[in-house]
Amino acid sequence: MNSKSMRSPIDVNSNSFVQSSLLLTVDVDLKIIELSNNWQPVMGYCAEELIGKHINVMFISPSEDDIYRCLDETAVTQNECTLDTELRHKSGDIIKARIQVHSIAGGAPERLTLLITIQSELHDSASEQEYKLFAKAAKLGKFGFWSIDLRTSKLFWSSEIYSIHGVAQGSYTPTMKDAFVFCHPDDRREAQRIVSNGIEKRLPWSFKVRIVQPSGDIRIVRFHAEFDFDQSSQATEVYGICLDITDYEALNEQVELLSEVAETSITGITICDKNRNLMWANKKFEEITGYSLSDVQGQKVGGFLQGPGTDPNTINEIGRLLDIGKNVDVEILNYTKECIPYWIHLLISPVKRKGKVSHYVAIQHDITEQKRQQQMQARGSKMDAVGQMAARVCHDINNIMAIISGNTQLLRLQDPSEKATKFLGNIEMATARASSVTKKLVKLVKDENLSPELISLNKEIKNIVDALPEDLKGETSFHFNFDYKDPLLVKKKSLLESVKQLIINAILATDKVGEVTINTRVCAGFDNTCSSAVLSPKLGKEYVLISVKDNGIGIAPDVINNIFDPFFSTRERKDGAGLGLSFIFNFCAKEEAGLQLTSQENKGSEFTIWVPRFV
Repeated sequence: MNSKSMRSPIDVNSNSFVQSSLLLTVDVDLKIIELSNNWQPVMGYCAEELIGKHINVMFISPSEDDIYRCLDETAVTQNECTLDTELRHKSGDIIKARIQVHSIAGGAPERLTLLITIQSELHDSASEQEYKLFAKAAKLGKFGFWSIDLRTSKLFWSSEIYSIHGVAQGSYTPTMKDAFVFCHPDDRREAQRIVSNGIEKRLPWSFKVRIVQPSGDIRIVRFHAEFDFDQSSQATEVYGICLDITDYEALNEQVELLSEVAETSITGITICDKNRNLMWANKKFEEITGYSLSDVQGQKVGGFLQGPGTDPNTINEIGRLLDIGKNVDVEILNYTKECIPYWIHLLISPVKRKGKVSHYVAIQHDITEQKRQQQMQARGSKMDAVGQMAARVCHDINNIMAIISGNTQLLRLQDPSEKATKFLGNIEMATARASSVTKKLVKLVKDENLSPELISLNKEIKNIVDALPEDLKGETSFHFNFDYKDPLLVKKKSLLESVKQLIINAILATDKVGEVTINTRVCAGFDNTCSSAVLSPKLGKEYVLISVKDNGIGIAPDVINNIFDPFFSTRERKDGAGLGLSFIFNFCAKEEAGLQLTSQENKGSEFTIWVPRFV
């Protein structure tokens, strides 16, 4: 049957139709001839507005061909044909509905009476309940849903979107044109561009914008949009959600601020999980320790920071306090990735959730310099004590030594025998050694008030090495890297005595069979990134560096902080009184020179004196 051939007329008085059905009579060209009275209350149209018009006045879909196809199928099978459709209400609203076409015998051949039963898509009780729950969730989550009918440009807002915009639902009707008025002036143009581009290209969008309510309050809102397409891939609707993220943005801003504070803090900050494994560390922690977060994440902090010089009692106390959920406040010696010791003031606070520890937050303040100053003060106090002792007893001891020496010479004259000469020789050696110790003590504490003088530094250092006894030098190999060529203004006697003592110590550290390297050079600024600073030099533009390096036994970390104390020695054989490094320290302190030490056990040591250069 041709799609435009006459259909069987329909009995309009049939009792098989429900009251909600709409009745429509059309001619073979689908132009409206008559319609039932309930079209006006249901669709808003009166008969005069539709008579003589094609049904596409109201029908958006299906197409005319789909309707003919359905009618042909009905005429052949005598069965009901169903089509999903969209009708246009007089107000412009689009009503999604379902058309049921029934074939009914009888009627005039020039007319086609169609019964179209429209079934509104009402929610059943379950769907209605689901919708109510969704509306409550939207209110709780501060998000609303919206849609734009692309055929009518009509904008729909859910109740929550009215609330987000600060307007009452009954007092304002949103439109595409004025919805952007709520946007902050600085955000409006970009929002309009995104929406216009999305609609034009049928592309989903997502953007954040500030909404200014009529009260003046500002809400930060995120819009998301997607498109609906019909069977012919034509976009019919754009819909989405509007999410109020004001509180989230404020919280996020606080988190970002706290994160920025943590990252830029002058103290190291770490966060560990409940098992005390490292989760996060700031940049200062990485700077202090030399470890990047990726190096040690997931490890126990004490496991890679504590070392041989760390006090075990302090370690145990930290563990005890954390086990009972208490705060930790201690000073502890840790070690960098390069095994350089440093001191920190450590604060650890357990973070509890529901009464149980979930995390640990630790703050590490580097107090290495503070500890160094304390050690310098303590060492200075020791030097003062030595000075007071030396001032009181050195003179008397020298007098006693003079008496012993004089009587030894008299005894040698009275008894020139070989046996007596041997014993007297031992007395003279002991007397000479005692006198040497008192001289060193006097030299250590006496402020000679020598005037600085210009010296040829490299030549003087070479003379020191050449003048050393051969039995002291042994098989030591000496290397000289003299990059500093100019005269140096310095207190000659004290500086050269300090350099001599460093060279002797280096020789003995290698057991007289190793290598000793002596360097001189100019440096523009004091550098303490790779060495342990014993003393920082007086601030100056340039420094002359004198370093003595050996490949000997090195210095153990547990004694490295004591080697500058008077009478302290690491050598089993007491070749001296343990005053050499104390003298060097005292010289550098008085002359405001810098003193550095780098040492590793079984690899050697390097001492560096930083002399401020005066041009």
